Amino acid sequence: MMRDRFKLEREISILGNRMKQIAGDDSLQIQGKTIHVGMSYAEIKDLCTTLIQSELALYTQKANEEAWERFESILEKFLDALKNIDEKYRMRFQEPAIQFAANETFKEYIRSGKEELGDDLIDLMIERMQVDEYSAKRMLIDEARQVLPKLSSASVAILGILTFTKFIFFKRRGDFIEMLRKLSPLILQIGMPQNLDIACLEQARCGQSLSFVTSYKEFVEIMMDTYAPIFTRSIPNEMFEKILVENHWNQGDVKLFLSIHTLFQTEGNSQLFNISTISKNSFAKDNPTLRNAATILLDVMPKFSEKEVKQFFLDINPEWENVIRLFHMKRIHSFMISPVGYYIALRKLTRLLGEEIPLDMCFD
Repeated sequence: MMRDRFKLEREISILGNRMKQIAGDDSLQIQGKTIHVGMSYAEIKDLCTTLIQSELALYTQKANEEAWERFESILEKFLDALKNIDEKYRMRFQEPAIQFAANETFKEYIRSGKEELGDDLIDLMIERMQVDEYSAKRMLIDEARQVLPKLSSASVAILGILTFTKFIFFKRRGDFIEMLRKLSPLILQIGMPQNLDIACLEQARCGQSLSFVTSYKEFVEIMMDTYAPIFTRSIPNEMFEKILVENHWNQGDVKLFLSIHTLFQTEGNSQLFNISTISKNSFAKDNPTLRNAATILLDVMPKFSEKEVKQFFLDINPEWENVIRLFHMKRIHSFMISPVGYYIALRKLTRLLGEEIPLDMCFD
C-alpha cells in the first residue's frame, strides 16, 4: 500500500525562548508553521509503482515479468538521479504534470528496453523537473521525450554530426584530435547513411528539407573552412619573423606575437610557428592587431589539401568515411534542423564531449 504522500512535515513552535522541532527527513524549517515539503525517496518509489501497475496489469504473464524487471531497473536509476538535484526540485514530484511525465518515461523504456534510451529519458525527466513549467525549454524537453523513442541510433547520430559542423570549437590541434576521438561512438552509429534516415528525422519533426535553402559544401570542405588554422603547416620561426617584417608590422606588433607563447610549438630541434595553436583566449581578447595579423598569416601559410584533410579524419577513425558519405547525399544540403532536433543533438554532444553547449548558440 502506498504510504501517506504528505507525512513529511516540520512543526516549529516557540515555547518561551525555546524552539521545538518535529520533523521527518528532508524537510524545511519554517518558523511558526507546519509545512508539507515533498516526498521521501520511498514515497516516490511507491507512487511510481502505483502509477505503472494499471499499465502492466494488461500484459501476459511472461511479458509482465519482463516489464516489471525493466521498470525496477529504470526506477532505481531515476531515484539515484534524483539525489543529484536540489530538494526544491524534488518537491515538484507532487505536481500532476511531473508525475505524468515520469509515468510516460517509464512506459517508453518498458516498451523498448534500450539502456541508452532509458538513460536519455531519465536525463530529460530530471531536467524537466528543474525548468519552469511555462518556459520554452520545458516545451522542448516534453517534445524531445516524445520524439526520442521514435528515432533510430543512426538518426540521432546524424543530428549530432550535422550540429557539430555548425559550431567552431576553439582547439589546439592535439585537443581537436582528442575531441574527434570522443565523437567515435557517434560516427559508429551512423553506419551507411540512407535517405530514409533523413526522412525519419523529418517525420519526427527534427527538421525539414527546404528547397530554397541549400548548402553544397562537402564535409571536408566545411572542416577546411571552419578549422582553417588547424589545417595549416608549420613554418620556421625565421620565416614567421620575415612575414611580420614584409607586412610592415611595427616592433610593438612583433613583441605582441612573441609574447603569446601559445603560438609556438617545438618539432624536433626546431621552434616552429603554427597558427593552429592559437587558443580561444587569444581570439577572445578582442585585439584588432592580433586578429588582423592572424588573418594575414592564415592567408600566406601553406595549407593541407582536401585529400590530406580527408586522410586526417580517416587516420583518427576510418568510420569518418560514413560522415563524408553523409554529406554527399543531396537531401542533406537542404535539411534544416528544428529546435527540438538541435536540443536532442546538443544533449548527445554534451555527453560525449563533456562540454556544455548553450542551445541559444544554434539560433544566433
